[in-house]
Amino acid sequence: MRAVSFAIRSSSRSTSAGVGRNTRDVLNLVHELEERGASLRVLEPAIDTGGPMGRMVLTVLGMVAEMELGFIRDRQRAGIDAAKAKGIYKGRPATFDRARIVALRKEGMDATEIAKAVGCKRGNVYKTLKAAGLNQGSLKIGSTAGVAL
Repeated sequence: MRAVSFAIRSSSRSTSAGVGRNTRDVLNLVHELEERGASLRVLEPAIDTGGPMGRMVLTVLGMVAEMELGFIRDRQRAGIDAAKAKGIYKGRPATFDRARIVALRKEGMDATEIAKAVGCKRGNVYKTLKAAGLNQGSLKIGSTAGVAL
């Protein structure tokens, strides 16, 4: 049986060899290729997983890339937190009035009617009511639920 090698042109900064989301994904891919009698070869930088040195280099590059992504996320989080503290970053603006949804529910409207009145999806109404501690059947005016007739 002859050896098969899969070649990748260059490694990526964000993932080890550009073939996985993290080091574990890449190592799992390399292991699967080895079980099938193949190896992974990266052309830039020259890495071949056919030998132990290539597997070690690929693992180290994967760990460095994963660590770099962690640093980027940490810097991003610190920047967002600083912007929030200054009042600059407030997140995505609300697309509908949650207080109005709760008020309409207390007036006895059902979810479909509220969604039409507010201009949102029914699922948004349910989520808002749940967050407010109101479930769909709790405030139905004129309801006979739970009442013996």
